[in-house]
Amino acid sequence: MGNPIPLSPRNVLKTVLKLYEEKGWQPVVAPEMEFYLTARCDDPDLPLQPPVGRSGRTETGRQSFSIDAANEFDPLFEDMYEWCETQGW
Repeated sequence: MGNPIPLSPRNVLKTVLKLYEEKGWQPVVAPEMEFYLTARCDDPDLPLQPPVGRSGRTETGRQSFSIDAANEFDPLFEDMYEWCETQGW
């Protein structure tokens, strides 16, 4: 409706899909699982805190998780890989 905004995500997607169609291509898409690890908190009024890893330390960097901090939770990620394989993902 009205005047479409060329750089809006929806119109960019329409443009890309049209380019694919012109070449006879079919896009292949996949979901990306995104989640956050936080310390257990039973009070919704309190801010979330980073969890304690296997070393007993929490993430101190400004990123969501550095590679070192994510490595603290290897058992969780191994479980997730196993669940994904079971589901055929």
